Amino acid sequence: DDVFDMHVGQADIFDAAVRPIVDASMCGYNGTVFAYGQTGAGKTYSLTGGQQYSERGIIPRTIEHVFRSHNLIRVCVSYVEIYQESCYDLLDHSHSATPIEEWKRVLAMQNGHGEVQMQGLGVYETETEKDAMNLLFTGNIHRMTSETPMNQASSRSHCIFTLSIESHGSEG
Repeated sequence: DDVFDMHVGQADIFDAAVRPIVDASMCGYNGTVFAYGQTGAGKTYSLTGGQQYSERGIIPRTIEHVFRSHNLIRVCVSYVEIYQESCYDLLDHSHSATPIEEWKRVLAMQNGHGEVQMQGLGVYETETEKDAMNLLFTGNIHRMTSETPMNQASSRSHCIFTLSIESHGSEG
């Protein structure tokens, strides 16, 4: 819970607002970072970053932080897009040459314990930071974009990028 000046860099925002959540996740707690705001406000920039390495956003910094931990056992990635009230797996390789209207839908269903599960969403195990980053880039390429009056490349959708982490011990 903080407000950052527009001149604060990505690293400072990560360190202040996200690193504690990631560190807690490495200790077994569920963590969520949620970006909300008007079209063109900078959500995508904050999450994925800009053109320069120093401008990398929350997700690439999280991936880097997780993989540089000495306690990792396993990391899996999933990336779902919610577009026009339907869910799609952004990491499904068959989407590269197919229009979104032909993509297989992911179904959000509630299990017997009241938990939401995404039926048909791939979960991809990653062995390296580079593999996880490549999955992020692949998903970003598959996202739906179009021009709006506020943003020339608006994502026009909502996304959930998930890192499932198995670790041993505390983050230190």
